[in-house]
Formats: sequence, structure tokens, C-alpha cells
Amino acid sequence: MRIEELKTPCYVIDEKQLKKNLSILQKVEKDTGCKILLAQKAFSCFYEYPLIGQYLSGTTASGLFEARLGKEEMGKENHVFAPAYKEEDVKELVKICDHMVFNSFSQLEKYKTLCKETSVGIRINPECSTQGDHAIYDPCAKGSRLGVTIAHFKEQFTDEMYDYVDGLHFHTLCEQNADDLAKTLEAVEEKFGSYLYKMKWLNFGGGHHITRADYDIGLLEKCILHMKEKYDLDIYLEPGEAVALNAGYLATTVMDVVDNDIQTLILDASAACHMPDVLEMPYRPPLRSSGMPEEKKYTYRLSSYTCLAGDIIGDYSFDEEKKVDDRLYFEDMAIYSMVKNNTFNGIPLPDIVVMDMILPGLDGIGILEEMEQADMLKRPVIMVVTALKTSRMVSKALQKGAGYYMMKPVSNKVFGKRLMQIAEELQDCRTGIKTTKAPEQEYAGSEYAAAGEETLSQDGLTGRMDDKIVHFDRRPVYAAPDSNLPAGRSRYSGDLEKDVTNVLLEIGIPAHIKGYQYIRQGIILSFHDRSMLQYITKYLYPAIAKKNKTTSSSVERTIRHAIEVAWRRGNMDVLEDIFGNTVCAGKGKPTNSEFLALLTDRFRLEYRQKIVS
Repeated sequence: MRIEELKTPCYVIDEKQLKKNLSILQKVEKDTGCKILLAQKAFSCFYEYPLIGQYLSGTTASGLFEARLGKEEMGKENHVFAPAYKEEDVKELVKICDHMVFNSFSQLEKYKTLCKETSVGIRINPECSTQGDHAIYDPCAKGSRLGVTIAHFKEQFTDEMYDYVDGLHFHTLCEQNADDLAKTLEAVEEKFGSYLYKMKWLNFGGGHHITRADYDIGLLEKCILHMKEKYDLDIYLEPGEAVALNAGYLATTVMDVVDNDIQTLILDASAACHMPDVLEMPYRPPLRSSGMPEEKKYTYRLSSYTCLAGDIIGDYSFDEEKKVDDRLYFEDMAIYSMVKNNTFNGIPLPDIVVMDMILPGLDGIGILEEMEQADMLKRPVIMVVTALKTSRMVSKALQKGAGYYMMKPVSNKVFGKRLMQIAEELQDCRTGIKTTKAPEQEYAGSEYAAAGEETLSQDGLTGRMDDKIVHFDRRPVYAAPDSNLPAGRSRYSGDLEKDVTNVLLEIGIPAHIKGYQYIRQGIILSFHDRSMLQYITKYLYPAIAKKNKTTSSSVERTIRHAIEVAWRRGNMDVLEDIFGNTVCAGKGKPTNSEFLALLTDRFRLEYRQKIVS
């Protein structure tokens, strides 16, 4: 689908930019040995958590519900800070959080007995303001309720507290560069340095604009290494904006043009509902192809269809006159937008769309359509790699000339095998010899029929290469693999149930926990019916639940727990060997569906037998 075809209002997440940001943050981690956490208060689109978990060390939360989200959807380090906690929340937080930071000594004293298995920290206020006029966002503003000042710290901190207080936390920045961090650290050292020698960690908080073009990453790394080496501390950073900076858009449509001395565009997007920072800071969101008032030929005031008179986004100018049904695209809308949405005045929440790359009027299907119309002597082989998995999208891509359709995440090994298949098929086409390999079409028509959606028949799934037809109308036949390993060392004996058992034990999932049995059953079921993995909650979980006389939700939780056990206590070398670089120690725990799909596909590839036509 093209971006201009999306129903508005909607947020569009640009995964290409998101990955670019994450790569920068990951490099800082590798260069310094620090740990960077996603501040969920800025960006909590959990659909992207598996991706973010491949690059960052975990999440940080501002309360119970964010902490649950980080635990359930990313499953890595999970931190929480709140100015105050409710007792019932603390009882759950200590079970799901690795670090718990208190805002006062009274809160620490109240809950310290509950935090025996959790690393405890105190938030400090270095009283070093670097934010200029933004007092509303300045934790160091006079009278701030956030953090303990040095005067109160000296009064209340005792030597006995070193037994259960592991670290200090500060958060003083907002969209700032490393020079402000360096200035802040000088104040932290001056006031709290003597305490840091006996601490285990120091958390720099958020507000670091690390992925901004002019950010001084060298100075940031120097600051991290200085504190790490001088005080022998683990260093944490909690950026939110830096993770998804410039990685999102808000698409909106002009509903009406009103001229009451000022020409005003009435949009289906709202400052009050969809970008509250516009009214709170105030903040002027960037708008594609626009300028400042009177800079370009046509100037308009942008407002919304709420009844709030002050629901005004701002004044913008354009090269062309704006009309009803025109599209506008606000930029840098991934951060502090979706998390702050509300339904004031009955305005519905926008849709959220994920795209790998935001192209001006053209997406992957659009490119296929253009290629279809082009006068080409030779048609290229097209492989679609995407997160979109609807039957309609699969059918459309194949109709437009795609030869393969692969769902993310795709391991390098699987991707490489597909490329080898294509190369062999092309060679067969050139020599005139009919291919002996059938492409493994991951999402065949019969699998989608269960979803009740119109789709191509298997006989209709074809792709053209060099004027030859390669048919996608056969399913692979599976047989026991031939091992290349010496006797007694192969993971694959030819007995599927035995092989699944051996692999799970080798990974490190204990046989005595329920999740071991559920995963084992899930792999075997999915091996014989790949569609189970496409509708895991609809088909696979209920099938396992029925077999074990339990509920689908219980199956989901139990499998998730077993994966967590493997991730924390299992053999990471084996995991990496089995999954390739899709899974490794530095990346996030896979979701249930990812784990089952990767293992199932591994067995299907190993057991696959050539089909002779």
C-alpha cells in the first residue's frame, strides 16, 4: 500500500530510520560497555520491541503498566522509576524489574524489605540546570520534586544503606547534547562523588539526543568511560527520543478550508489529541514541504475538527494552494505522540502503520507494478522480505511478479539457502533442464484459506524467469536428514520427536517444566502444518491447550516462561549455532512465535527431501 492510500489520521513508523538510530546507540554500547535502555514514556510501540531488543539492553518504565509491557514484549533488562509507588504495585514490580529506583528516602524505607531480589537505586538531583527556559521539563528547576538534593542526601544516607542501595540515578536533560551531560557530571561528581565509590551502577537517565546529526558522540563516550573507570561502575542511559528520532510521520487530510480573516485548514489530526506537546511546551512540529509563515506563497493556520478553539497546531506556508482532501505529513512523530494520544472530544485514535522505507508515492507493490509495465528484455527474480503477512498482500505480490515471499525475521542462513535455490533454478532455466528443486513457498494458498480470505490457488502461484515458468504449486516432501557430523554428534537422528527433544535439551530448556512439553508439541504440530505458525493464537495455542486440558492463555504464558529460562540459563553457543546470527547473547529474547517458527523452519530445512518432477 502506498503512503497516500493510508486512511488518515495515522502514524507511519519508518523502520529504516529506526534501525539507523538503533545502530548508532548499539555502537555506543559496544564502544563503552554501557547499557542503553528504551525509555518507554517516549516510544512504546511494542510491535517494534523485538527489533529494538536486537540492538539495546532493555527497557525502562515509569510505572507498573510500562514495566509489564517491557517485561512481556522485550524480555531483557527491565528498570522502573516513579516519584512514588503504591504498595500493591511494588509487590508486582519487584518480580518483573531488575532495577527499582526510588525518588526519596521515605519511599526507600517503606519498601526496602520487598526489594530483596531487586537492585535498588536512589534518584539524585545534582541541582545543575542546563535547559534554559523550559522549566516545565527541567528536573533541576528550583523546588523540583524529582530527586534528592545533596543537602537531604547527607542528612539521610547512612553507611548501612550500602547494603541494599546499589546505585544512583539522575535525569536532568531534555533533547540536549553531550556538552550539557559533561557539565551535569561535573556537578554529580562534586556533590555525590564520594558515594559513587561504593556503588555498583550509575544511571545517566534520558534526554540524550544521541542520534541527532550534530550530537557529539565522542564526548558522550568520553563521559561514560570516565565515570565507568574512575568509580568502577556499570553505566546506564535511558534515551527515549534518540531511539525513534525522525522515525515517524503523522499523515493527515484537509477536511475543510475556513477563511475568517485567517485562512485555516481543518485537519483530521489534532494538537490536543495527537500531539499534546504542541500545546504544552509549546512545540512546532515539522511539516513536509512547508515553510514559516509568509515564507512561501500560501500561508495557512493548521487546526483540527475538535470543538476546542485553541486546538491550533501552528501557521505554515506552502508553494501551492491547499484544498479539501489534500494530504499533509507531519514529521518526527514517532516520539511523545502515540504514547500521549487521547480521545478528547470523541476524536478516534489514529492507526499505526509500519513501513521499511517511506517512499514518495511508491512502495514495494508500486515498484512491482512499475516493473510489470516496463519494457524489459529480462525479468529479474524478485524476492519480497517483509513484516506484512496478510493473504491479500501475498497474493498481490505474487500476481505482480514476485517469485518468493518471506516473512521477517529471516535468518541469514535461511536467506542464503533461498538465494542458492534461485541461482540453481536460473541455471536450470538457461540449460533447458527442468528443475529438481521446488521453491519453498512459505505461505501457500491452502494455508490462507483457513483465514477465510480470498487468495490465489496453489496452481496459480507462478513466477516468470527468463521466459521459463517456475511453479509454486508443490509442497516439499520431508524425510530424515543425512548428517555430516560424526556418529553420535548429529542433532538429527531421523526420528522427529527424538530430534526435537534433543535440541530443546541442548538449548537448555529443562524437561521438568511445562513449557518444555508445550514447545515440543508446538514444533511437531507446526512441522506438519506450517499454517499453525501464521495463526498461532487461533490454531496452535488452542491445539496444545486441548491436548493438555488447559487454556490458550496458559499455554502462551508457559511457553514464554520456558524461553526466558533458556535465554537466562541456557547454552548461548548452541542457540547461536542453531539460529545463526538471528539469535545471540547481545540481542533480545525472541517472542513465542519467533522461537517456534525459527526452530520449526530449522527442522523443515534439515528434513527436506528433493522433489523429482
